[in-house]
Amino acid sequence: MISYHNRQVAHREIDHIFQDLFPSHGMTARPIQIELSHKMLDAMIHSKIALSDAGTGIGKTYAYLVAGVSFSRALSR
Repeated sequence: MISYHNRQVAHREIDHIFQDLFPSHGMTARPIQIELSHKMLDAMIHSKIALSDAGTGIGKTYAYLVAGVSFSRALSR
């Protein structure tokens, strides 16, 4: 079970990765990608299935990976 505090930290971590870390390495921040990552994180936290339709090239893989890493870190806190 992930506490409310750890959930908030995980969501802030997603924002930090997409808005600060990725752009500092030449990657563009994409709001739809950030939104998808937050949805994936919430699905993981609540043990739900998330069905999302996203177009080619929006960065789905990074969205899923960042959500997974943030979820894993929240579990270990």
